[in-house]
Amino acid sequence: MDSWLDLVDNDSMNNEYKSMNMVRTFNLATGEAGPVFVGLSPEDAVRAANAQSQGDFNTWDYGKYELVENELTVRSGDFTARKESLGRGVIQAKVGSGDGGLRLGDREP
Repeated sequence: MDSWLDLVDNDSMNNEYKSMNMVRTFNLATGEAGPVFVGLSPEDAVRAANAQSQGDFNTWDYGKYELVENELTVRSGDFTARKESLGRGVIQAKVGSGDGGLRLGDREP
């Protein structure tokens, strides 16, 4: 087994799992990686990371947190993420590449 992605290939629910976004956030205040969110847009992920870092777990109120966007990234408070989530493309590249190779940025047609 090469990586955890091999488990996705054998998972009975792999089609549902492959369609989910995986967003890694980054804490600009500490310079460390923030939480990873699955199934959220990058906008929702940075709002959630910002809110949860402040002890706010009322997900229905996350819209109150300011969102700052530019061409490539989105930010809320100290947390940022790329607008294009990496999880979906990485999983599709692994499952659909044919040669088993994993190359960041590969996309299925």
